[in-house]
Amino acid sequence: MKSPQKPAAPSVEMPDRDTDMLDAREYFDSDDSAIVPSITRMPEGYEVEEHRVGQAVGQWVLQLRCQCGRRWFELKPVSTTTCPRCALLVYVEMQE
Repeated sequence: MKSPQKPAAPSVEMPDRDTDMLDAREYFDSDDSAIVPSITRMPEGYEVEEHRVGQAVGQWVLQLRCQCGRRWFELKPVSTTTCPRCALLVYVEMQE
């Protein structure tokens, strides 16, 4: 016994709407598969610019300053460290 075949989705022509927004619910057929309209022109007042896109890698750098005045950088947050100048064990307090 053959299973019934699903009928092909009907061909739908999109209405010409220059300024109205399209309501996607109007373009679903009975089995909930969407018929997506293509955008051929933008409504007046919109400007589209194209840009190349790249990637960047960021890293937070923590600047520390001892009470003796020496400054240095750490790549990871630390709660205590030793000052490279005066060899004092310092407690790191974060300021905003």
